[in-house]
Amino acid sequence: MSAAERVGQLLGNDIAGRVIECFDFCLIQSRVAACVSVRWSTLAVQRRELIENAFWDEPGPDAVAEAHVRMDDFNDSMEETIAQNAAAVTAASQGDPVADHLRRLGRTRGAHVVDAGESSVASYVTYAEYLPTNGHKHRVLIVARDEDLGKWVAAFSGKPYYRGDFDACPNFAEYDYDAAEPLDVYVCSDECIRRHWDAFFAINSDPNQPSRPRMAIVVDAGAGNAHTIMPLISLDLNRIAGSCHVVSKPLPPAGMPRIVNGAGPGLDLVEALFRLHWVNPLMADLVVEPLLRRTGPDRPFTAGGDGPPGVLHPPGEPVLRPGLATTDDAERGRYKFLWEVIRIDICERLVEEYYHINVPAALAEGS
Repeated sequence: MSAAERVGQLLGNDIAGRVIECFDFCLIQSRVAACVSVRWSTLAVQRRELIENAFWDEPGPDAVAEAHVRMDDFNDSMEETIAQNAAAVTAASQGDPVADHLRRLGRTRGAHVVDAGESSVASYVTYAEYLPTNGHKHRVLIVARDEDLGKWVAAFSGKPYYRGDFDACPNFAEYDYDAAEPLDVYVCSDECIRRHWDAFFAINSDPNQPSRPRMAIVVDAGAGNAHTIMPLISLDLNRIAGSCHVVSKPLPPAGMPRIVNGAGPGLDLVEALFRLHWVNPLMADLVVEPLLRRTGPDRPFTAGGDGPPGVLHPPGEPVLRPGLATTDDAERGRYKFLWEVIRIDICERLVEEYYHINVPAALAEGS
């Protein structure tokens, strides 16, 4: 065998496998080897299966798997409950599938609406007018960046229940339930809501207030991040009587690789966590947050020491972060892989679970 033939054999067999074995969890998960050749891709898949099988047998990842099961069960129960409302909503349909979907979710469940156009704005007008039909007083707050405010203002302007922003209504926190109108709608910029958040939150979460309106808070993330708009921690959501929504431009595929703590396609973990907290705070607080904050030798999610008390305050760093600072390459790869597993799972849930609404392409094109 010639030298060239021997080199070719090494490149085709032995060396490729050895190089693949050096890939860390994230590189394997991201299928980097597929960019080289079919053979490298095949070897990477085989290697990934071995790594993942061993990985999920460890205590930490096993807890993640258990959390996924709990979230799946909760989603199934919600879908069954929502399906019970389908017949009544269909009978009273106004021909707007997005508004109908929002009504099926009811007045207390959030929604993650993915809209390539602007047709969901009109759907939220219909939804807002539906809210007080149950006899309760309701307030709707829509928060968006300056570049996205115009469409919301245009949609609600002229409506008898439209109040403008909080700057235009300095007494909005002095709420008298008995004297209030059935529906109040506010459209605020992110800067406006930061100026007035303390007063707004106090009036809508005071447990000593015998009668308080139900709230629907809609964050228009546009093509950007929602967590940079709202100054809210998820614990607060559980104290507000109402529902929280995100309206977003279409998301990249959840499985797209993303550079940890850096630029890349798709939502990063902090944004994905915020959106999950926002639209589904119960599962976020009961399952995801405790999981990320587990510490101790049998709970290998942090590099030692307790995480901060309470819930995640976006855009704070999840406590997986210390594990990425380790100098041990294998351990660092493991943390990066776990980070990606959680991120991808949450991104997939945001576009698959009961609270997700995808605006039909025909509606988006016609908006």
